[in-house]
This record gives sequence, C-alpha cells and structure tokens, in this order.
Amino acid sequence: MYGGKVEIAAMPPYNRPEYQESLREIACTVEEMNSCYHNSIAFLNDVKLVIAQIAAKDWTSVDSKRVALRVDILRRNLKSAIDRGCLFTTGEIQMLVNLDTQQEVSDFPVAVEEFTLNDFPDTGLELAPSQEPTAVAGNILSELRSRLETVVPRKGNDGEWWHSVFERFLGAMADRRRKRVEQWLTSNTVEFLGSDEVQKLQLEAAAGIAEMKQRLSVCGCKCSKCFWRCVHEKGHVSSHSCMGSHVCSEKCTFCTMEEAGNSVEECNTMEEAGNSVEECNTMEEAGNSVEECKDLSGHEGPHDCKMRNHTCGQVCDLFQKSSSCNKSCSIKLGHEGPHKCNSPQHMCKKNCSLPSCQNQCVVPIEFGHHDRHACHERYCQSPCLMKGCTRTCGHKDHFHELNRDAEHLCGNEHVCLDKCEVPGICEIFTELVRQTRQFQGRRGSFEYEHVSEQNGLRKDCCVPIPAFKRSHEGPHVHTTKEDAIHYCDTRCHSCGYFCQLPIDHPGLHNTVHGNMRNAKFISETEEIDIDDRKYAWGETGLAEMCNMHCKKQGRGHIHLVPCPENCTSKLYDGSRHETRKYGPDLDVPKDEVSHETYWKYIRFIDPCTEEEQTEFGLCNHYCRSEEHEDLSDKKSGAAQKSYCTEKLWHAPIKRTGFSVGSAGYITDDGHHFGCDHSKNVPHHVIFVIDKSGSMGSLDIKPTMSMFSPLHDCRLGCVYEAIIRFIRTRLRTVSDDSVSVILFDCSAFIAVEMKEMREEVVHLLLPYDADGGTTYSSGLELAEKVMIKASKDPTTDHKKPMIVFLSDGDNGGGGDPLYYVNRMKQQEPRMILHTIMFGTEATTNILIEMANIGNGTFQHSLDEVQLARSFEDLATSLKPNVAALM
Repeated sequence: MYGGKVEIAAMPPYNRPEYQESLREIACTVEEMNSCYHNSIAFLNDVKLVIAQIAAKDWTSVDSKRVALRVDILRRNLKSAIDRGCLFTTGEIQMLVNLDTQQEVSDFPVAVEEFTLNDFPDTGLELAPSQEPTAVAGNILSELRSRLETVVPRKGNDGEWWHSVFERFLGAMADRRRKRVEQWLTSNTVEFLGSDEVQKLQLEAAAGIAEMKQRLSVCGCKCSKCFWRCVHEKGHVSSHSCMGSHVCSEKCTFCTMEEAGNSVEECNTMEEAGNSVEECNTMEEAGNSVEECKDLSGHEGPHDCKMRNHTCGQVCDLFQKSSSCNKSCSIKLGHEGPHKCNSPQHMCKKNCSLPSCQNQCVVPIEFGHHDRHACHERYCQSPCLMKGCTRTCGHKDHFHELNRDAEHLCGNEHVCLDKCEVPGICEIFTELVRQTRQFQGRRGSFEYEHVSEQNGLRKDCCVPIPAFKRSHEGPHVHTTKEDAIHYCDTRCHSCGYFCQLPIDHPGLHNTVHGNMRNAKFISETEEIDIDDRKYAWGETGLAEMCNMHCKKQGRGHIHLVPCPENCTSKLYDGSRHETRKYGPDLDVPKDEVSHETYWKYIRFIDPCTEEEQTEFGLCNHYCRSEEHEDLSDKKSGAAQKSYCTEKLWHAPIKRTGFSVGSAGYITDDGHHFGCDHSKNVPHHVIFVIDKSGSMGSLDIKPTMSMFSPLHDCRLGCVYEAIIRFIRTRLRTVSDDSVSVILFDCSAFIAVEMKEMREEVVHLLLPYDADGGTTYSSGLELAEKVMIKASKDPTTDHKKPMIVFLSDGDNGGGGDPLYYVNRMKQQEPRMILHTIMFGTEATTNILIEMANIGNGTFQHSLDEVQLARSFEDLATSLKPNVAALM
C-alpha cells in the first residue's frame, strides 16, 4: 500500500511528558524530509484518506482512491457549476475554487458589440434549469432578456439588430460559463490528467455544457402579432412572441412632415428619395400634433398613425396569399397600381413540408410556385439517437429526417456507455461499512463487527465517440494508459473478496479477506460453540472472518469441502473422506481437509502466520486430566491444555517400541501426551443411568457373553459400556471409586462408593428396564451421594465426575438445569458429562447440562458408539468438529 516507505512510531500515553517529547522528535524528522505537498489542505485530505482505508482494511492503491475521491466531489458539483457557475449544495452560493489551494476561479465580464456587460457576473447566474422539467428553460431566457434590455433597450425598427445582439449575448454567456467550468475542472485535476476517470468527467462536462448552450438557443420565427422575431426558447410549443408591445413606438412620419411644412404628397414620395424616410424620422417635432405610429413593430416604410388617412388603407393584394401580410395598403391615397402593405417580406402561407414541424413556410411568394415549403429552421430538429443525449440532431438540413437512411446525431462527442472489455477487473474497491450488527440465530443472538464490503468494478469505456459517429474505433478500454493493471477476477469462496493480484498472475491468489457471507456452518453436532458465540448447523458464517475463524478454531482444526462425485480415494494430500456424518445435510458426502490443504484447495495464500500454520497442523487431542484445570492461564483464566505431540491425523502410537522419556504417556487410542499424571488425583465416578421402559428396547444388544437374555437390550449395552469404562480407567489409575444411580420416575442407589472394579457391574444385573423418565430424580440422589463423599475424610480427596445417560426426553419433575447448577455451586470440582443413547429424543437439555457441568455431550446411536463414548470419557478428549463450508 505504501511501498515500504512508512514509519510507525509508538506514542507514550497522552498525559505523560514523554508524549510531548515524542511529538518534537517526529516534528524534527518531518522537517528533514522533502515536502511533497503544496499546502496543508492537500496533506490533511490525504491523511483522512489513508486513515479511512486502514479502518476499512482496504489495502488498494492510495493514488487510485485520491483520483476517485476528487472525481466524485467534482462530479457531484458539476451540474451546479454548469447551471449556476458556482457550488450550490447547501442552499448558499459558493465560489468555484481549487480544492487544494482554495483559490477562486476568476469571474470576468463579457462584451457584446460595443457594450461591456459588467452587471452580469457568472457566479450564481442561472443559465440552465437546476431541476426538471425542462420547461423552466423559458423562464431563464425571459430573465436574461429582461436584464439585457436594461442595458441594450429594444426600440423602433431595430428589432432585427436587437435579436442578433440577444443571440450573441446568450452565446457569450454560455462561452464564459464553459471557460470557467473547464478552468475549475483543470485546476482540480491537474495531478490526474492522465486518469481515465478524469477523461470521462471532462466528456461529461462537455456534454453538459453543450446541452446548456442548446437550451439557450432562441427561436427565430416571426412573432405572431408583429414583425419582430420570437424570443422564446427554440422548440417551444406556445405561440411565437417577441414579448414586446407589438406596436411601433416611433412618431408618425407623415405627421412629422406636415408639421415641418411638407405636403402629404412629398411625404408619400420620401421613400423613393434615398434616406428621406430616416430624415423624416429625425426631424424636430413641431407642437403636440405629431402622433405615434400605430403600425406593427418591425414594419417597413413610413410610420403611420392611422388617424389622418395618410395612406390608402385598402386590403393588400397579397393578404390571402401570405402569412406575414400587414393587410392594409401603406401607399398614398389615390395611388395607381396594386395595393401593397408595409410588411418586410410576404412569405408563403403554407405550413412547413416537414410533417413534424409546426412552423410556416418563409419562402417569399415573389419566388412563385415551390414544391417544398421550408420554415426558418435550418437544422434537423429530431433528437440525437445516442443513449442519454438530450440534444437535437446537428445536421444542417431541416428535412434530414425524411431521408430513409438518416442517422440523427447532435455533432458533439459522446461518452461511450459500453464496459471495458479487457479481461479482468478494472478496479477493486472496499466500501467502509463498519457497524455493529446483531446476529440472530436459532440458539440466541449476539453482536458482531461488520467491517467492510468489497466489490469488483468493470469500468465504463473512456474512449469518446467522435462527433457524427455511433461508435469509436478500437476496443472498449477504461484507460488509455499502456501500463494499466487489470486485476484477477477470482473471489474467495467464503467472504467473496477479490484477488488483488494482476490478471493471469502466477501462483496462488491473494486478498485481505472479510466476513464469511457465503459460508454456512457444517458440524457433527447440531449445536456449535465458538468462544461465547452459539450457532446451529446450517446457519450463516457472516459474523466470522476467514483468517480470524481459523485462529478461533485453533490447533488441529479441519475444513470440510464437498466430496467429488463417484470419488473412491482422496484426491490430494492432507485430505480424507469424512470419518463421521456432518449436518445439516447428513446424506451429502464431504471430505475433511487440513488447514494447509484447504488454502491450497481454494488456491489462496494462507493469511495466517507461519507459527499459527504449524500449530494448525498438529493433533488436537488433549489430555483430560483435571490437573490441567489447576494450571489456568493467568490472562484468560482458561485451563492450559496438554495436547498430543503428534501431527494431525497421525497413525495410532503403540506403547511397545515407543520411548516417551521420563515424562509423558500414551493413551489406549494411540495419542502421546508430554504431561505426567503418574500421581493423578483419583476420582469418584457417579453413573446416573436411565432404566425406564424404553431402555428395555431390543433394537440394540450387548456383545459380551456375560449378560443373560434378560439384558439383551439397551440397558444391557449400558452395563457393558460401564465395564469398558472401568477397564480403560484402570490402565492409568487404580484408586478411583464408583457409584451407580438408576432412575425411572424415581431413583435409587444401586452402588455407592465402591472400589472401581469390573465386579461392580454384577451388582446391577438384578435391575431391568421399567417405568418413565424423570431426570431430576436421578440428579437429586447423585447430589446426595456426591456431598456425602466430599464430607467423608477418607474420600474427600477424590474429584467427583458424573456420567448422566438417558435414551428419552425428561418426563417431568424438577428442572434438571437447576439441580446441575446447585451441584456445581456446592462442589466446584464436579464435572458432569451427558450421553444421549438412541435416536428418539431431542438433545438440547443434555447439552445444556453438560455445558453447566463443564463436561461434554455425546450422542450414541448404537452399542458400538456407546462403548466408544464411555471409553472416550476415560481417555483423551478432543473438540467436536465444526467448519464453515
């Protein structure tokens, strides 16, 4: 992320003098370094960015984030800059500035003709509607026209000239806005000019400016009420209007001449004498008898007050033929020849031949017959066909759409909307969403940290589409840089994070990993405990993180992967077929793989340290001696476990021919432990056995010949399992005591504080299965036996261990959890293990009892598993296998 050019200083506590000294040392170091920032604002922005990336665990390039952050700020303010020439995000006008230096973008006046318009600053001047609908564009033109008229008034016969000034004024406003927006963008992207994101932003700005200029285009049609031009926006749907009084404001030419002593005849002939009309208009008024012209604005010829019969007044001969006729003849009274009005031009009365155009033909009727009626528009008015473009076609042919193969294109560059087609991911970005979320599962809820979400982005093409083209040449690429990197598109199976190496890289993939949203819990038991978090199989692993989950699982943990179809042997080292069934999909075959093999299997670099990897490859069986509980860790308070010294999945070690040295021992199941319990504290083992009617079921039978047909049932299997437990226990300890409590609806003590020998089981043979199932009856008697033994000076040194077995649900009585809690409070050394025998009952309450009693829960489905369960309690213990898959 930083190319190794970073130093980390450990600071003393804030309230100590060494803190200030450390600051001075850091300041001296910084002062000796070459400055790479022009000002503190740029430095502060980068510091914020780096801290944000660290918080999001985003180790991608800082430079790419700087570009993206700057472009995002500019893009969010681009519309305001184009529409208003300022930033208008908080309801207040803010100048366009360089974000690094806060230097303002200059605002300069514009000049039209001989007029310098100082009262039209660009900052805050609305040239385009800030919000839709676009109909408000007419309000903007109306406001600009009104402001221009205060500087350049419109009067007399200068309507054509003023309309031209208005158009040039709008063009100057738009051109100034374009220059300021471009200067604003350039000053804020000068460090990133080669970036594809900046190039795309510039194209977006050019498109927005072109759209703004088009909206400032003025309609050029004749006003429907006079001869001046319409000043509405181009393409408006209302009647054409000059937005004036429509009446000429000059003095009557004839009245002026008469007051000056000229005859009406002389005045009527003025038009034939060169500049005589202008001379009439500038003559000094004599008295108050000169009337104002009542003709339409923009008419030709002398001004007529229409009050003294200065002109003929008959209907113009072209009235029925022309759309622009002024109707009344403006020639002197009694003239000879045709009647003609003072319209500047008699235009054809037909509508434009373009079906979609509502304007009238402007071809003079003096041209005679014409097949195509053309209005004043010279450009095609069809919308540009490029997606997202709102401008009209730029072809200089109003009838362009009548061409069969016409392509309507606005004549500007367009942004290519296709995605980059280069293989790989254009950008990997990590979105910081650090928040405390609530995990709600079947076994309860807890809070967990959800840090970030990562996504891969295939960027838009950065190559502009040339004017009057529908596509550009060459491939679609998100950048024109030759050394641009496209990233690998492989994701981690569990968290979904992308590999952060270039596409087609050699070797394993690599990423930082996140929350395991794509994984679910698979386990040999329905209930799964990871630290203080309680899960059930099938639940999501969203609250866990890839590398942290492996650390929590610890020594010798394994991963589960789907077993290939028709698989008959392992496919790779460090894997094996499932050695037990894993739920919730118990019928789906799975493979067990070691930690090391799993990361090779998914082809990602192992994120754990070498020390952790070594530990994960060791056997996770641990010595069950309670002596280890007395050697608890000082920091965590947890018991220090003594693990098997062999590798994971090692072959069972035989006692013969194996030297363990002066310390250590080998268990019956072939595990070697380095601890020495030759002076192991003896135990008082209390069996609490269910002898209800269901325990007489003949579906499971013991295998030892010592049992009579009376005990060819589940209860006989339990007696047999007790024998195996005693045999296993006697191999390491010879001073244990044993008690046996049998219960159904009630309970009784079958054996109390006897020396642990096989003969104890013979004392149980008289009892057969009968009655209901009440857990509390057995627990209550077990508590009495345990307390009695703990108070006896000859047995109080023996640690109590209770093995509780049942094949059915609790059928009433007191709360078993209450009794276990009470027993634990009275005798903290007590350990209580539970076993569910058979398949009929639920196991939740037995699991809770084992948890309270710091013991283990086991589920035995037949006589073989039951025997193994009892043997496991007498040998080494290991954790249940649970994995996210």
